[in-house]
Amino acid sequence: QVGINTTSPSAGAILDVDSGDKGILVPRVDIANLNNIAPVTGGSTEGLLVYNTNTTTGTGFYYWSGAVWIPLSSNDWKVRGNAGTTPGVDANEDFIGTSDNQDLYIARNALERITLTAGETSLNNENLDIDFNVRTENDDDTFFVNAATDNVGIGLNNPSANTKLEVSSGTNDAISGYSDNVGGILGRETNISFGSPVQTIQGAGVYANNPNAGYTSMFAQSTGNANVGALGSYSDVWIAGYDYVDNARDTYNPPASYSQLNVSTPVLGGYKAAIRAYSNRGSTAGNPGYTVGVQATAVADNEDGFGITAGYFGNSTYTAGGEFFSASSGGATNAYAMVASYYFGTAYKILGFGAVSTIVTDDNNKQRIMYAPEAPEVLLQDYGVGTLVNGTAEIAIDPILSKNIHVDATHPLKVFVTLEGDCNGIYVTNKSKNGFTVKELQGGRSNIDFSWQIVATRADDTDGSGRTVSTYKDLRFPEFNMDNNGKVRTSNGQRISETKAESFTRD
Repeated sequence: QVGINTTSPSAGAILDVDSGDKGILVPRVDIANLNNIAPVTGGSTEGLLVYNTNTTTGTGFYYWSGAVWIPLSSNDWKVRGNAGTTPGVDANEDFIGTSDNQDLYIARNALERITLTAGETSLNNENLDIDFNVRTENDDDTFFVNAATDNVGIGLNNPSANTKLEVSSGTNDAISGYSDNVGGILGRETNISFGSPVQTIQGAGVYANNPNAGYTSMFAQSTGNANVGALGSYSDVWIAGYDYVDNARDTYNPPASYSQLNVSTPVLGGYKAAIRAYSNRGSTAGNPGYTVGVQATAVADNEDGFGITAGYFGNSTYTAGGEFFSASSGGATNAYAMVASYYFGTAYKILGFGAVSTIVTDDNNKQRIMYAPEAPEVLLQDYGVGTLVNGTAEIAIDPILSKNIHVDATHPLKVFVTLEGDCNGIYVTNKSKNGFTVKELQGGRSNIDFSWQIVATRADDTDGSGRTVSTYKDLRFPEFNMDNNGKVRTSNGQRISETKAESFTRD
C-alpha cells in the first residue's frame, strides 16, 4: 500500500491520497477520435483514465474500454429526469429523439401513441379509438378530438356528429362551418404569410385559400332591401382591406382589386361610383402629415408605370372628367381639376380652377413657383428666327403645326417679329396656315436677322370620316356651368361635390 500525505492508508486501497484542500489532477489529453487510443502512447490498457480537453468530441473524464473512449458521465435520459441540460439539436446540445433518419415512436402499453416520421407527426395509432384533449387552467376542453366520430370540438368535448368542427365560446364570438359549397365564418386574429416575394399579414381575422382553378376563396352576398355592403371591413389599427394578386401567367393580366357597379334604375341621381374612398381626420389637432382620400403607387421596372389611370365611356355630349380632383377649405371649393374630360363638345386634358404652374429652384436651392400664361381661346404657338435677304424673308410653318391650326378671315394668323439689326422697318404679308412673308418698308434691301413668334387658333379635331370629335376654333370665353353654391354641374343637371351629389334643376 502507498499513502500520500497519510501514514495510515485505507486497508482496501492500494493508493490513498489524503488532503483537505487539494485534489488529484489526472493527465489531460486532446482526444480527436474516440475510437482511437491516440494521443496516448506506449500501450492501450483497458481502464486507462484521462481528462479529454477536445471540445468537439466532448470534454470530461474518459476511460479506455479496450476499443473506444467512454465518458464517465452519461447523456442518457433518466426516468427521474435530467438536470443541467442544454436544449437544442446542434452539437453538444440535448434532445429526445433520433440523430439519424429513423422514425421515433412513443408508446404506452406497447401501443403507439405518438409517432414522428419523415413526413408527419401523429398522435394515437390509427387502430386506436382514443380521444385527444388539450386543456388549460380555465378550460378543460380547449381543443377536443372525438375519436369515435373523428370530429373536432373547441370549447366542448361532445362535437356534433354532423359537424366536422364545432366551437362553443360562451359570450365570445365563435366559428361555425359546414363543408359543402357555402358557409359562414366569423374569425379572430392570426398571422398569414403568402405569395412570392413573401407577404405577411399580421392579424388576419379570416383567411380563405382555395388552390383549385376557377373557384373563389371567399364570397359575400347581401340581397333584398339591404342598405349596407355585402362585405364590410374594419380595423382600428392598420388597413381595413388588403388585396394581393401573385400573377405569374402570360395569358391573364388581372388587377389586385376589381369593383363593378351596375345601375338598373333610370331615376337614381348622384354619384354612381364603382370605387369610393373617404378619409376623415376630423378635428384632431396638429399637422404631422396629410389626409389623403386615395393613394396609389406603381413600382415598375423595365416598363412604364402609372400611379393612377382612369377613363370614361358613354354617349353623352357633356360629361365630367375621367378623373376629378378637388380641394376645399372653409366649406368652399377652392381648387379642382377634371382630368381627361369631355365637356360641351370639347376635349380637355385638365379643366378647373386655379393657376397652371411649375416649380423651379433658385440660386439658394429654394423652390419657387412659376405660372403659365392662359388665353380666352384655344391657341397654338411657335417661335423661330429668320434673315432678311435683300429686304425679304419667306417663313414656312412646321407642317405638323400647320396641320393642327385653323387660319381664315375670322381666325387670322398672328405674327410678331423682332428685328435684330437696323433697317427701314418691316411688315408681314401673305399669311396662311403654311407660312408668311416678312418684307422691309419703303422697298428696302437690307440683310439683317430677326426673331419671330406666331399665335394661331387650334383647329377642331376630327376622326377618319371627317366628323368633329372636339371643337376648338370657335371657342372664346365659353360658359362654364355652376350652381348657385359654386359647385360644378354636369350635363344632366347634377352638381359635383367632394362629399356628396345632389339633384337640382338647371337655372
